[in-house]
Amino acid sequence: MLGEREVVHVCAVAAGKESAVAELDLMLRSVRATSMAAIALHVIASSHTKTAVHSLLHRSMSAWQSRDVQVIASAQVQHLTSQIMPGYNDSSHHTGAWGAAKTFLHRLLPSVERCILIDTDMLLLGDVAILWRLLDDFAPKTLMQLPLLDPTQKL
Repeated sequence: MLGEREVVHVCAVAAGKESAVAELDLMLRSVRATSMAAIALHVIASSHTKTAVHSLLHRSMSAWQSRDVQVIASAQVQHLTSQIMPGYNDSSHHTGAWGAAKTFLHRLLPSVERCILIDTDMLLLGDVAILWRLLDDFAPKTLMQLPLLDPTQKL
């Protein structure tokens, strides 16, 4: 069970197109509907989406432990993409360079020690705090960890 002071950190990228903010709204509703945990939000927005993201988070202010919006310039994302992923074709993802931004989220949100990145087009059907507790087993520099066994299987 989550302790009183424990907070689940959720990160999302709602940038590029305004439709990403509508997706963010649905995703966040699913987070709130499935979890009783305190949630700290960390959202990456672009100049095109920042007003809509701020408006959405203001309307749902009481639902979150805290909320942080980082507005990132698309030129910065394109620069990081070309540095980190040489040869990446921005047009290969429907959100352009913003689709690749998720892979270097740690550079865009350097003050966030750990978070669960949820794509804006995802809906949660279970408590995000369950996944958060699994992060306790991650090493300090683990970017991603996939269980090789069925998590319900007894060892």
